[in-house]
Amino acid sequence: MKLLIHIDRSQAGKLIEDRALEDRMVGYNSMECWAKLLHMMRRILAYQQSVQFFLRAREKWPSLFQNPTVDFLASSRPVPKPIRNKSLFAENIVGRMTSDQEVMRIFKQFTQDLQAFDLDKRLEQEYKRDTFKPTVHAEVLLLDWVWKQSKNAPVSFFNGCKYIGSSKPTCKLCDYYFQGHRLNIGHRMSHGNLYSSWRVPDVFPSQGEAALHDRQVMLNGLLERIRKEAFDLVSKKAVPSVKVDDSLTASARMTLWEVRSLHGSNTEVDVDDLASMLGEVDLS
Repeated sequence: MKLLIHIDRSQAGKLIEDRALEDRMVGYNSMECWAKLLHMMRRILAYQQSVQFFLRAREKWPSLFQNPTVDFLASSRPVPKPIRNKSLFAENIVGRMTSDQEVMRIFKQFTQDLQAFDLDKRLEQEYKRDTFKPTVHAEVLLLDWVWKQSKNAPVSFFNGCKYIGSSKPTCKLCDYYFQGHRLNIGHRMSHGNLYSSWRVPDVFPSQGEAALHDRQVMLNGLLERIRKEAFDLVSKKAVPSVKVDDSLTASARMTLWEVRSLHGSNTEVDVDDLASMLGEVDLS
């Protein structure tokens, strides 16, 4: 672990990162290997960073570590792919995305150009994937739970810090969902990746018409954001950025305050040394 930390902080580590962040050519191992190497390095280093974070958090907020309790929410249930009676051809999809004739003309021309890359066939394949089973992501599931609880009683956050996060940055749609939610709760920065098997939380009849209305308002807002981004990309003849690693081991690194020492009864243990030893534990 110490050797890996040394490499990561050295000139060699900087060179690995620079090569990994260069444009990658899918299918060419000579280009992809650097990104894979950096990703695995950061995955291993993340263990050490996590241990550091918890050790220092215990110093700063000891009450968080005194008889804590952990509650769980049931994971979202994947639902079957939605039945689409509407056409999946790109040109017809564009026709349903806007009523602006000029925008539609430009967009349809772009989709025709993309037929050289089998756009319609790829849309059909994406829809027919066996793994296409929309699921509510964990952050959105927790936000929805907080929203429902807040209607009965105020929900408190530690030190008043309204924040929901996980070990990974949020995806693009989760990011949009948090931004559009009226609770205005903070969340992790998005890595920008888009996942088709994503959906909003369920609304049950017992929740009433108001809940159905809120859900529809959120869906409309999400669709507006997605359509705007699609039109912006087409107008610039641009493509979305290369898909990045979605774990915290890529560009999102923890910020830790100055390294200090933990004092025992008779010995002094350096936080980095202790974290390095604990970081060697197999967490797989």
